[in-house]
Amino acid sequence: MFFTKTAKAIAWLMVVLGGSHAVLGFAMAILGDQAMAPRYLGTDTTGEAIDEGLKVLLIGAVVGMLAEISGSIAAIAPQDAEEE
Repeated sequence: MFFTKTAKAIAWLMVVLGGSHAVLGFAMAILGDQAMAPRYLGTDTTGEAIDEGLKVLLIGAVVGMLAEISGSIAAIAPQDAEEE
C-alpha cells in the first residue's frame, strides 16, 4: 500500500504542477509579452511551456489511474497472503 499511496501523491502533484504550467503558458501567450517566456517559464516559447505542461498533466493522470488500479487489486487480494 505504500507504493499506491506514494503514486497517488505523485500523480496529484504532477497534475497540479503540469496544469499550472500550461495555464501560465496560455496566460502569457494571450495576455503577456511572449519574450518573457524564457525568463519565467524556462522554455524558449509559450507553446513549448504549454506542451510540457500538458505532457506532465497527462502523465500524472496515467500514474493516478495506475495507482487506482493498484489499490483495487490490493483490496481484492486475499489478506492472508501478507502474513506469509
